[in-house]
Amino acid sequence: MTTDLWSSLRMPTGIGCSTVLGAEEAALAAAKILSSHDYMIFGKILCQQLNNFNKILVAERSLRK
Repeated sequence: MTTDLWSSLRMPTGIGCSTVLGAEEAALAAAKILSSHDYMIFGKILCQQLNNFNKILVAERSLRK
């Protein structure tokens, strides 16, 4: 258990400790860590989040009609 505690405390500055269950979520968490030093990864994550946000807005509008 000591190893698990220390691994969660050694996260880069500005990145919170995250617990994920699936492979896709783990890949996204890793990409967010890498994006703190790579603006291309940051931009791709930001675009994906914006696309997801827009899809949610469109779906919500269609439900309200």
